[in-house]
Amino acid sequence: MLRNNITKIVSMVLVVQLIFPVALFAESAGIFLQIKGDVSDERDGSSFKPSVNDVIHEKDRITTGEKARTKFKLFDDSMLTISENSSIDISELVVNEKERTSILSMTMGKAKIKVNEFLNKKSRVEIHTPTAVAAARGTEWITVVITDPVTGETESFFYVLEGTITVENPAFPGQVVEVNAGFFTSVTAGAAPAVPIAYTASMIDPLILELTAASATGAAAGLTTLTSVSVGTVIAASAVITGGILLFIEATNGSNGTTSFHD
Repeated sequence: MLRNNITKIVSMVLVVQLIFPVALFAESAGIFLQIKGDVSDERDGSSFKPSVNDVIHEKDRITTGEKARTKFKLFDDSMLTISENSSIDISELVVNEKERTSILSMTMGKAKIKVNEFLNKKSRVEIHTPTAVAAARGTEWITVVITDPVTGETESFFYVLEGTITVENPAFPGQVVEVNAGFFTSVTAGAAPAVPIAYTASMIDPLILELTAASATGAAAGLTTLTSVSVGTVIAASAVITGGILLFIEATNGSNGTTSFHD
């Protein structure tokens, strides 16, 4: 299974980090799992077209164009799927033996975030939009950021699929709403989060379909994805390069053959 194998790789990265307490992985934040269409990664002022297995760095900005999709996993074990015409920054990632914290900034588009439950109370995942901050320690939700082309007003929506998230507008500190599975809230500039209400199938189904289309259509739609690695896949080497990290992932044929990756 894709999830199990990627989890093993991430776990190996964390073990190496514990062995080398210096911030070897300060810039490495995650890995691309799927790419469809026009996806770009902006780093240090330069933009490039990423490939599956490419490492995502802290401070990267990932953007999708028309009819594009991408899916990636961060080293805190959270999974993100971004639909077309979306932009998200990996603002901060802290992964060590004491906490796992991710802060993401989303300026437009749609994203599905799945966060495994963290045992440490300090650990969390936050997604910041122009009007709100949503935080969770273990759940799955969809964030939608829409800007009216006429008025320029931005509104953020948060639909919870599993678990619970908290949402607030930083302009109204202390006015935090808790959103449970099956409910959503919205936040506009100059207002506290709306009281959560239940979403309907007609509201949520199109969003889920759009955010899972990349996985469902596969190669027929031009999707590039991590298809297979051997049972003996290992992280062959880690080397510090100008404050960053170069990860070599060597796929070798194990005696048990090849394991395919599927969602």
